[in-house]
Amino acid sequence: MNNPCSKCEEGPVNANGHDSLFAESFHGGHLMLKCRECGSFWMREATADGGYRWTRAAASQGALTP
Repeated sequence: MNNPCSKCEEGPVNANGHDSLFAESFHGGHLMLKCRECGSFWMREATADGGYRWTRAAASQGALTP
């Protein structure tokens, strides 16, 4: 992974994270997203209160789409 862009450095928020993230793959209870700017990977999981938890991830943590 390259150095994170400023948006990934701040960390994703809400449902969409930030405008450079796109969905790479779906896995049971979470969604794997990748940043178009810096290549950072993120996992988004829904929380019981209707929000989202974001965790930095590695490409090896999911099956990626072409």
